[in-house]
Amino acid sequence: HHSVLFSAFRSSADNVVANEPIVFNEVILNVGDAYNATTGVFTSPQDGIYSMFYSAILAGGAEVQVVLIKSGVVWRALHADLPSGSNILSERTSLLRVEKGEQVWLEMPQGVVLGVKGVARMSFQCFRVAD
Repeated sequence: HHSVLFSAFRSSADNVVANEPIVFNEVILNVGDAYNATTGVFTSPQDGIYSMFYSAILAGGAEVQVVLIKSGVVWRALHADLPSGSNILSERTSLLRVEKGEQVWLEMPQGVVLGVKGVARMSFQCFRVAD
């Protein structure tokens, strides 16, 4: 079995389109080339159990969601409904069974994610942990 893992970051929420895959502009690792840095979509090269970690600094003043999607279905979400002027680091790890060819990505249906120049404010990491 071959190693599959990626680690990607996004330094701001500029140009994030609601209900479309979030494209991470800084790819640190992409072993197995399963993460597409142009589309923001991970395509599983082999069946297995994958650990998906994702995080974002969610901004207050409106309801905010960042969702993990597998094959077009919302699997898990980061969610906050904070007062204006506040923010929170939200993160989640999910173990998913993903079949070869299935796709996984993140979307932001609503809200704002904070970004500060030079500091990654959203991240998405994945690695295969078992058959």
